[in-house]
Amino acid sequence: MTADNHNTDETKEDMMKKAESSQASDGDSVTVLVKGDSLELWQAVQGVVDATVAKAYDGECVIQWQLQTEGDDITSGLNIQAQSSVFSLLVSATVLLRQLDKDEAADLLHLNLNQILQSGELPEDTPLIAGEKVSNHDFCQALSDQIQDESLFDVDAEQYDALADKFHEEFENAAENTSEIAKKAMDKARKKLTEAGQFTEEKGEKLKEFLENDLARVAQGISKGAKEKLNPSRLGTGALASMSKLLHKTSEALSHFAEKADSSLTCKSGEITSAGKLVCKACGHAMNFKKTGRIPPCPKCHKTEFTKDY
Repeated sequence: MTADNHNTDETKEDMMKKAESSQASDGDSVTVLVKGDSLELWQAVQGVVDATVAKAYDGECVIQWQLQTEGDDITSGLNIQAQSSVFSLLVSATVLLRQLDKDEAADLLHLNLNQILQSGELPEDTPLIAGEKVSNHDFCQALSDQIQDESLFDVDAEQYDALADKFHEEFENAAENTSEIAKKAMDKARKKLTEAGQFTEEKGEKLKEFLENDLARVAQGISKGAKEKLNPSRLGTGALASMSKLLHKTSEALSHFAEKADSSLTCKSGEITSAGKLVCKACGHAMNFKKTGRIPPCPKCHKTEFTKDY
């Protein structure tokens, strides 16, 4: 493909006005130094980063971009020049997101970059010998579309739900429903899915830890009067439904999980959790998870610890 000339009729001034009008009024502020004829390149990269942040935090988190076209290179932010590589800029953007404590967005961007490169669609400035070359704009547009596609890359949530379902299956099929059997069923579920290639050994251990904590929270919710809210018939599918079915049927047998320390009941950014309402312990802001997902920092105060309700 040849480079995309879709903005050839726009003046640089028009492009600057359009870029500035898209800036958010609040959120993390990042300076971007745009030199030469690189504004179009920056707009393409900005679209990818904004799409990533929106997807990672359900639209509740934004970045305020501060554009400047003159001055020396900046030490904090991004330097964009006409000869800049779009791929190197996107890699730099993942580093920038981590500096802003937006690890979930950084992980999402990194994952999607790898996936689209593996598909063979390479940006035209990437010095690789295989794959079809596409314009920087087309590459970034494809990447943005991929990130925003709800059916793609919810891998962590799918793996978590699969572990909850497998645990439910193993425990239900056991000859006895005791607390000790529940612990063994959890390990058995993790091992079977690891052997099946669903996730690595390390990832399986981490998912198991998250699931055990979630079981404790659901058990606590039921004991504190949320039993009707957590009725399996109202929950559909997913990890929360699997846990609720077991806790309603054999809550005493799952006492091992229900007796976990209070510290385990606190949800933290970076963990994966089932559906429910997360309330920030610092400012009280509530986030409603309609399905399993990874917990972002609080979009209001950026703190990282939450209580969970249903």
